[in-house]
Amino acid sequence: MGEVEADARTVFELLCNLELIPEWDMLFKGARYLDFAREPSGHCEVATIHLSYGLPGASAFVSDRDFVLRTVRVWFPNGMHVLYCTSLGPEVAVEGDPGKTPCTIRGHMWDSGYVVVPTAGGCCLNITLQVDPKGWIPTSVVNFSLEAIPLNIDRIRSTLQQLGPATLAQLPRLNRSQADACGRLPPLHMLGPGGSALHAAAAAEARAKTAAAAAAAAE
Repeated sequence: MGEVEADARTVFELLCNLELIPEWDMLFKGARYLDFAREPSGHCEVATIHLSYGLPGASAFVSDRDFVLRTVRVWFPNGMHVLYCTSLGPEVAVEGDPGKTPCTIRGHMWDSGYVVVPTAGGCCLNITLQVDPKGWIPTSVVNFSLEAIPLNIDRIRSTLQQLGPATLAQLPRLNRSQADACGRLPPLHMLGPGGSALHAAAAAEARAKTAAAAAAAAE
């Protein structure tokens, strides 16, 4: 968790931009939408995303990890923004999933994501990551990864400065374009019991994390 001197929406839009993630996450190798749905109000979006991660320059020695995640993005009226992610199990078939490849191991992620809370000086960013990378990984690689992840907030600050106001102002439009380019799910209210349950679970998780981040920011 850390303070960032930028408004909450700008930081959230940067975090959600698949093309800009490499600017602040050195382990990220690529991502693409597999499906996407937007709530009619525009305050909640559900998507399935395929992501790949790996150690820079070491793919020949340590297999890359990939994930198929169901993500929920929520914009709250009080200015808080939440991205909630969890892996889909192998029993869930997703159109466009590349599946297992010789050079990639499918990892698993539980209840992870970002909570961005507005503050007087900008916003407070809370990153939660719960991952089982599966397979064998050398201890040195594990240590490097654990050291790299907390530094992401510093890299996010640097990326915000490097991009400048003009580019940052375009991020909402660019993010919508990325999502709109993929095959879509029906609107959320048409997803049936499964979609409603997912939405409710994600919203509950978001509220809990938001409350915790707000309490910490107030201390």
